[in-house]
Amino acid sequence: MGAEASGGRVPAESSRGTEGWFAIDRNNRVVEWDEGAESLLGISRAEALGQECYRVVSGLDELGRPVCGPNCPVHRALRLGLPATSSPLVVRARDGRLIRITCQLFALPDPPGGTLGRLRPAILRSSEVVDDLAVTSALSGQVPATSLQRSVDQVLNFLLRVTGAEAGEVWVVEPGGRSIVFVSHQGQFHPAFTQMTRFAPGEGFPGVTLLAKQPICTDRLPEQPYVLRSRLRRSGLQSYVSVPLIGASGKMVGTIGISFLEREVNFGRVLRLLGWVSTSLGLKVDATLAEFRESARGQFTRMVFEGEPDLRRALEWLLVEMVRLAGADGGELYLVGEGLIARYGQPEALAASSEPVVKGLLAPALPVPAGLPRSWHARVSTGGAWCWIPLLAEHGLMGLVMLYYGARKQFPPEGMFGALEHFGAAVTESLCLLKPWLMRRGSGSGVARLPGRSPVSLEGAAGALMARTVGANPDVGNGRAAARVEIRCLGPFELVVDGKLITPAKVSRKKAITLLKVLLAHHGRPQPKETLIDLLWPGADAETKASQFHVLVHELRTLIEPGERDHRWTYICNEGDRYYFNMQSGAFIDAQEFSRLCEQGRWAEARGDREEAMKAYEQAVELYRGDYFEDEPYADWCWHERERLREMCVEALTRLADMWAQGDNWDEAIRYLRRALDLNPVREDLHSKLMYALWASGRRAEAVRQYQTCARILSEKLGLTPLPETQELFQKIQASPYPNGFDSQT
Repeated sequence: MGAEASGGRVPAESSRGTEGWFAIDRNNRVVEWDEGAESLLGISRAEALGQECYRVVSGLDELGRPVCGPNCPVHRALRLGLPATSSPLVVRARDGRLIRITCQLFALPDPPGGTLGRLRPAILRSSEVVDDLAVTSALSGQVPATSLQRSVDQVLNFLLRVTGAEAGEVWVVEPGGRSIVFVSHQGQFHPAFTQMTRFAPGEGFPGVTLLAKQPICTDRLPEQPYVLRSRLRRSGLQSYVSVPLIGASGKMVGTIGISFLEREVNFGRVLRLLGWVSTSLGLKVDATLAEFRESARGQFTRMVFEGEPDLRRALEWLLVEMVRLAGADGGELYLVGEGLIARYGQPEALAASSEPVVKGLLAPALPVPAGLPRSWHARVSTGGAWCWIPLLAEHGLMGLVMLYYGARKQFPPEGMFGALEHFGAAVTESLCLLKPWLMRRGSGSGVARLPGRSPVSLEGAAGALMARTVGANPDVGNGRAAARVEIRCLGPFELVVDGKLITPAKVSRKKAITLLKVLLAHHGRPQPKETLIDLLWPGADAETKASQFHVLVHELRTLIEPGERDHRWTYICNEGDRYYFNMQSGAFIDAQEFSRLCEQGRWAEARGDREEAMKAYEQAVELYRGDYFEDEPYADWCWHERERLREMCVEALTRLADMWAQGDNWDEAIRYLRRALDLNPVREDLHSKLMYALWASGRRAEAVRQYQTCARILSEKLGLTPLPETQELFQKIQASPYPNGFDSQT
């Protein structure tokens, strides 16, 4: 159909101030046609349904040439992966008038697939917020259905297109939150954005976002002191916007940021768009990494316990699996303090040993580095390259997997290395938790030895390695008596040095103890001096407080350090102006031991070792004397860790109650449930479990009172009533003195 216009021009029309919506299936057939579309084009719903959309709309360009058709350019853009696209059209209404419209199409997620269409008269201005929300919603629907790398690339390309930004990047938080690692870059200035692939909290825009846990933006990028990528500083880029990626648990899992050449940027709109897309992308990142970790734990445990327990076989499996996942030609696995453990790969890879590179990463003078290099790669003389993946546990670096790529082999996408870090960390954590059991099992039982330069026994390899990470654990053999420094963070803070309690009277500057607490709360992650000063003296100028800060550091070291040796500190360490508590120092920290015991209990349960699980949980809850740094009730820097540890204790108490209930020991179950409710009184499931335990033990009146307590707390704290299942249990308690068959609650 051609446009009846003189000289190729479309006559002016009286547009209607309305817009229409329609939906089409995978075959481009109309499945919905609303009243707005009927009014705009004069085509009824009955006429449109079942027809190909291009036959119904029949759009033309300004010269009267057909645009709509089987190969419609708008649909073609969607097929290329864009979440939404649009095109100006001229359409002929039923009464013969020519109308200028904009046709927007939004891809719908699979299943069921298809497209949502919007027809808007050209003179009808559209709300920018509505347009952004519609396009972002279409993109968010695509993210869960695609791979992580494709999701990241889609989101970045979408943001660059709709905001006009020159470049974008995504980073993922490293296991344990010690740093943030590079995942992807889209747009211009690739060498500048990939100059560094790892930042600690407070370093670079990703590290500042990680530290602040809130959006940041600037229109003076080159002037920011925390910009460490020199190429980025010289790139000419002026503005940068970054927001956190938040996972399903509310925990930060990464960052997404975009950058502009100009300073005049609509930061409000950019932050809005980033906030919208970051929700779906954060959930995608969280789910993908969780799946990676769970797969690694399960496979590693199966390898260890397949037949006779064999740690060597499991570590060799780890190396082979990481080589396979990364598409490398081969690899080597090193453990801290033990050196080379396993090799795998093509002859070329085995000939090009990574040992010179590893010596630089795991320097003998610093067996457990507090910081890690900022680049993944190291070229070697053969023309190939080694990429390194750290094996991280909660307490620090435990080893490296070196992946070899030949001279003709391309590296996989950078995002794969971040995922591999999480894969390796899950295995390393499992190794820590299984170590006590393996050592007891291996004593005199001929467990396979770990290969190295010379054979190293399981006790030697695991024992030497874990001694650096587990700290004072009575089961391991170090014991609290071996710890020169003991720190109790759960409940009232206590510091014991050489067996003597450090009372407040022995500390002339009380902020020295506050500094120690702050360093402990960051779990060994180095913190910039300026950050620490702000936490100690909120709102104060960092330069004016610098000398006082150094006095505090000196006093704290005088208090707990055994003495300075070659300018190396045992506990209170620093890398220039970045300070941290050395978590590998051998100090006993009750919160650290509590977390380890809880995790040990979960793994014992997974193995079916109920006795070991109960022992670990009981030791853990015994350590929990109170909330984390309870004498710092208003401090923001420990709030998140306090909540995390409290919930871990509630979970351990609940698991103990469940296991005692399985043996019909209701008194013990009641005791643990009451303690769990003291920590979290709004947990309705705990009230329900306690009601059942009281009922099963013959204390029906107490069970009724417990329901009344539950109802009152829920009403006062949350404005809620008990769930139907809780009310049903209450009715059963009122109707019968005991549960039928005395079964424990499931």
